[in-house]
Amino acid sequence: MLKAAFDAYVATLGDSPDDPRVVTRAMDDVHTAVRLFADASVRTCGWGNPFVLPPGSEEADAGRKNTDVVQIDAHYKLRVRNPYAFRALVVDRARKAGQIPHEDIDTPAAQLHELFAIDGWDPHRYRSPDLEVLQARWSVS
Repeated sequence: MLKAAFDAYVATLGDSPDDPRVVTRAMDDVHTAVRLFADASVRTCGWGNPFVLPPGSEEADAGRKNTDVVQIDAHYKLRVRNPYAFRALVVDRARKAGQIPHEDIDTPAAQLHELFAIDGWDPHRYRSPDLEVLQARWSVS
């Protein structure tokens, strides 16, 4: 599954590099496959996530020494038009990510918090009539 997701992603970049919906979908499939692989590694053999360098390893320390700290401040003002329909989107995104959504996601704030936890957050990616982005701004320093 992991190799198939990577292969599909590479093919997508070659075939449709300018189609954000197709590239995002392929990227989501890779993220899901990586999570499932890491979870299976822990579950079946007790080993940790192979995609995370252990603290104190030379590679992890070298990566930290050569990076600058970047702060991103983001502000979003959103309107959930239909919480019941939007809840279905949240449940679908959680399942696609191989996660079980929290039971208490009946309010717009809880639903948006759940999406942030699942996806890392980009409200424009959902393209749902049930979510309206009223304002989006950010700064990088």
